[in-house]
Amino acid sequence: MKKKIVILGSTGSVGQQTLEVTKQHLNEFEVVGLSGWENTKLLQEQISFYKPKIAVVKNVIKDNLSQGYEKRIEQELNEQIFKNIIEKVDFELPESMIEYELENIIADTERRFQYQNTSMEDVGLTREKLQEQYRETAEQQVRRQIILGKVIEQEKLELSDEELEVGYAEMAQNFSQPVDQIKSFYDQNKDRLDFFKHALLEKKAIKLIIDNGDVEEVEPEKIAANGDKDSEPK
Repeated sequence: MKKKIVILGSTGSVGQQTLEVTKQHLNEFEVVGLSGWENTKLLQEQISFYKPKIAVVKNVIKDNLSQGYEKRIEQELNEQIFKNIIEKVDFELPESMIEYELENIIADTERRFQYQNTSMEDVGLTREKLQEQYRETAEQQVRRQIILGKVIEQEKLELSDEELEVGYAEMAQNFSQPVDQIKSFYDQNKDRLDFFKHALLEKKAIKLIIDNGDVEEVEPEKIAANGDKDSEPK
């Protein structure tokens, strides 16, 4: 029985030498995985010869990590902005909107489990537990929607076909599903499509707020200094 091996950095000097040795003992070893950096031409040649089950270009991984980091920064900035806005604006929330938001959260959760071929019940979750767990989140989302809805209305924001396609692509990436499958879901659930489009409009409204607001970049040393100053007795 052949030993299965994975060569990391197969396009580098050490990786190439390892593959040369492996080539001389193909009756003993099977290359099941390869990874390389920029030299995609050499990696393709190695793939053609060894036919591994998995092959990865490390720059792709690096780019994906970078994109994920940028998205986290954007999300954190958005949340911080709305946290400050919500703290300054207090108004009564319609219970029907809170319940509707809770239903959306639960539906998204159920769909995620379905994509993984399982269910909420399989992991001990119930709708009642989720409603209790996400009540505060739903209230924050409703406040967010009302505020952004006013921005969308006042600025007369609209969603283009191109922006909708980009939204589909991002959703497909988040759920690790083909874009066509995401589109098919929304074609069969028009109410969810309207909700999705509105969510994309909210992103435009957030961008508008950020672009027209004053975001101050503060050095860590300055933050520490101000913190020390504020902590001094008056």
